[in-house]
Amino acid sequence: MRSWTVLPTVTGSRFVAFSSKVRDARMCRDTRTGEPVQVTPERHLHFKLSKLLLKQMSDLPAPE
Repeated sequence: MRSWTVLPTVTGSRFVAFSSKVRDARMCRDTRTGEPVQVTPERHLHFKLSKLLLKQMSDLPAPE
């Protein structure tokens, strides 16, 4: 089961919001050898476009 720690969201403008998530350490396996491997915690940056920007982009004509 994946375990995430969500950090505060930062809004850069009206068009995008950034958030950071920390994934806990876990056991995986090496795809070449099949041996178990301990994976360290990782931080990932995520962004989400605003509904306003998505609406404006969908209203644009398709490029020729």
